[in-house]
Amino acid sequence: MADSLTRHFDDFSVDGIVSVEVVEHRGLFLSRPPEIRAFLGRASLADGLDADVETPPPGAARH
Repeated sequence: MADSLTRHFDDFSVDGIVSVEVVEHRGLFLSRPPEIRAFLGRASLADGLDADVETPPPGAARH
């Protein structure tokens, strides 16, 4: 994932910030409006971490 992020940073960064979208059961995606996404990788939570996180409303800024 770090290699992909480094390779695509310039294409997906806005003011030096890259947005990563978490798509449940699919993985992590680099995202840049309007609807441009690239697969970054898959990950799972370590044992003992709570997967119950607050999801931002649609259209909310994601960084």
